[in-house]
Amino acid sequence: MKKLTSLLSLLLFVSLAFTSCKKDEPITIDATDFASAFPYATVRDWINGSVIGNVNATTNKENLTYTLVSQNVAGIIAINATTGQITVANRSAFNTNAICLANSPTYDGRITAVVRLTNGSVTRDINVTITLTAWCD
Repeated sequence: MKKLTSLLSLLLFVSLAFTSCKKDEPITIDATDFASAFPYATVRDWINGSVIGNVNATTNKENLTYTLVSQNVAGIIAINATTGQITVANRSAFNTNAICLANSPTYDGRITAVVRLTNGSVTRDINVTITLTAWCD
């Protein structure tokens, strides 16, 4: 019985030693670039707050924070910091009149942006591309 108790004590000690020495798994962020054709037919149909789509990203610990780092048309899109949902922020930021003067009768354009995903001290940037069409009168 004394041998069994000693053996169990030794196994418990070894188990605790290995458990306490295990290093924390590093934080990882998996994500893909976002590309979408805007779900409305033309810029004319845009409404502020319309959902364009969601950034597809995951992490192995805790939660991600989404931040819009840059965009080629200032202020036109927004991103929800906790869900990654991309929406129209300012429909009027896209000047269809200027586009129509230079490109008639239609303009196929792109909104490009960079979104930063953050989890603690780990970050990852992804590209966002939204293809749209402006119809000119």
